[in-house]
Amino acid sequence: MGDKKDEKPTEDAVAKNAILVESINREMRAYKPYETFGINPYAKLHVLPGKPNSPYEKLDESSANYEFFEQIKRANREPTKKYNDPQTVNQEYGWIHDPVIKQEKNDRRLYFGRGNSEITNYMEVYFLQKEQEKMGGK
Repeated sequence: MGDKKDEKPTEDAVAKNAILVESINREMRAYKPYETFGINPYAKLHVLPGKPNSPYEKLDESSANYEFFEQIKRANREPTKKYNDPQTVNQEYGWIHDPVIKQEKNDRRLYFGRGNSEITNYMEVYFLQKEQEKMGGK
């Protein structure tokens, strides 16, 4: 008696095929192929130029799509030139990147140039001598 309960029913190949056919038919009812393709104007394109002297690769300028080229140029511009306002929160931080006050090197209040001390002058001379020794030694 215990043997019959533990046995699994044998799977029929015809039943398996019927289940497969039914699942494929369900998928095909919901499947709609996408047939219109185009180049994304906002993605960067890596176009390789043709050979410079090839007579076979000459372009016909009358058939050129200038609107498409304008879209590509617009997509490659930085966001401040593409849009009037920032599009994301992160763009708000650097949207106005021009300095508020023009920096002048003569104005000591805002410009702190690179200064030298006795130690930096000494080390500069030391490293120059080391370089000369290396060049002369070889």
